[in-house]
Amino acid sequence: MRFAAAVIVLCGFAQGASIRVRPDRVAGEILVEFRPAIEMDDARTIVAGYGHQAGTLVAGNTLTVQLAASHSLEAALSTYRQNPAVKQAQPNFRYYATAVPNDAKYGQYWGLKNVGQVITASPGQYAVDPTANPGKSGLDISAEAAWDNITDCRSATVAVVDTGVNYNHEDLASNMWQGGAQYPNHGYNFVDRNYDPMDRQGHGSHVAGTIGAVGSNGVGGTGICWKASLMAVRVLDATGAGSTASVSSGIKFAADNGAKVINLSLGGPAADPMLLEAIQYAGSQGVLVVAAAGNDGINLAFDDGSGRAAPTGMEYSYPCSWTEKNLVCIGALDQKFGLAGFSNYGQSQVHIAAPGVNIVSSVTGLASVVSDSLTSGWAFAGGSADTQWAYGTQTFTNGAGQRSTYPLLSAPLNFNATTKVPYTVNAVTTATKMVDLTGDEVTMSYFDFSALPDGKAQVRVICGANGQTPAPIFAETTTQNGTYHSLNMKSCAGAGSTVRFEYTAPATANLTSGSSVVFLNYNKLWINATTYNILEGTSMATPHAAGVAAMIFAFNPSFGFSDVAQSLVSGGVPAPALSGKSISGNALSAIGSLSYIQPPTGLSATK
Repeated sequence: MRFAAAVIVLCGFAQGASIRVRPDRVAGEILVEFRPAIEMDDARTIVAGYGHQAGTLVAGNTLTVQLAASHSLEAALSTYRQNPAVKQAQPNFRYYATAVPNDAKYGQYWGLKNVGQVITASPGQYAVDPTANPGKSGLDISAEAAWDNITDCRSATVAVVDTGVNYNHEDLASNMWQGGAQYPNHGYNFVDRNYDPMDRQGHGSHVAGTIGAVGSNGVGGTGICWKASLMAVRVLDATGAGSTASVSSGIKFAADNGAKVINLSLGGPAADPMLLEAIQYAGSQGVLVVAAAGNDGINLAFDDGSGRAAPTGMEYSYPCSWTEKNLVCIGALDQKFGLAGFSNYGQSQVHIAAPGVNIVSSVTGLASVVSDSLTSGWAFAGGSADTQWAYGTQTFTNGAGQRSTYPLLSAPLNFNATTKVPYTVNAVTTATKMVDLTGDEVTMSYFDFSALPDGKAQVRVICGANGQTPAPIFAETTTQNGTYHSLNMKSCAGAGSTVRFEYTAPATANLTSGSSVVFLNYNKLWINATTYNILEGTSMATPHAAGVAAMIFAFNPSFGFSDVAQSLVSGGVPAPALSGKSISGNALSAIGSLSYIQPPTGLSATK
């Protein structure tokens, strides 16, 4: 899909509804203020003499005057202004209540209304990204102008294909899709294969809130759509991970059950044929898929299916390296409309960008991250001195060449992936700790730097709940140097749980082998109906665009996904930071997309 960047402004719409232009004055009526010496009876006589009708006495010597149908407002004003008995005459201007929500947190929603506010974290929220904070006033998606035309998007169901949605949340419950008796919890869970798509992680609820948190209810924040139909499709587990089977099934479910927009705030590096087929199937059902560009800070290339490597300096990321007609790819902007440093980009693959830094929205509950210092509390056992786990350190160099040293657990001592360390063949050694793993959901995340060369060397994670015998929950037997892991600890949750890392040395001597664990965190979640949090990523930018897409569908019922995609992309506003970094060079604009129409075709200019 390729869209032109230029916006052609015409006077009307080729199809669908038109943008409401509200009259700025009362038709056929003016205000005439007579001089203080003029009696009201004389004033009314002057008005009648012009063939007009005197109305209400507004204040002092000012009358409302109804004009004769044949008299223009401009001519009448000129006539009265020339009369020496008249001090001044003017139109009776109209004023309107602006469509601004009364939600308590709306002032922190810079993507909807940027006034250069400082985004701040409330107690219990994640830290604020200092990048471009505060922002620059006026750099937002122009939501308020769009809300003067439409706030109700319920006719265009949006499927949140994600970690699920907290359908009990105070700002989401009344905007959930009604699936009837078959889907009483507003969607489906393709992780556990049941009818409960409750969010067990938080990501999907945050996405849902940006699209359709209830607007102007005095609670929390507001979504792009004040009234919405949010379909909860759980395809990612509590660690935020899913599979081809879950994601492709979720997309097809949404398409089969009436979604008009699918929000896909997920992605991966593989050209997955089944995922592509699912997106194509959604297109055959008239569904627009709005997808996240990804958070690797890379230049995306188009995959033509040939199996060739990406061009030099470019990489593939899916689904955005495909060009399906019903697929729109979204990058992330910061509070000054700069391209977020983490955002993927691409002149041929990323269509537009939207706010994605310091985004406040609803989440599924109270989250807590507990970091292990990796310097104390661990018990080391098994093997011998040349294979046992031990406390160590490692120095890492970032992209800017800055070096930092971090503590880690290492087996053998001082292991790294490039230096051979003597070890005892087939030795098994463990590092064990008692940890508080209480919460409705608990996951453990860490980086594992391993060299496991012969397929027999192994690192396992073993855990057990209070008093239970620890059991394996993860095993790694291939070379995976520098891999991020996020493990679900549900099977061993408790206040005094046991967590154990186990390293088995390879069967062959004199190889580079070992493992180290760094940046170990326990992520706890307590589900409730009242929590909000700050997140960032192209995952947060995508629902801004999906919400506007639903708005366009609802405003123009005759539009197909191609019309909505064209309006979404070409209705944006030029952003210098996106020049050469996206297809359109545009930042998302709700009012621009709502008022955009495609130029007519088949016409030629004549002199």
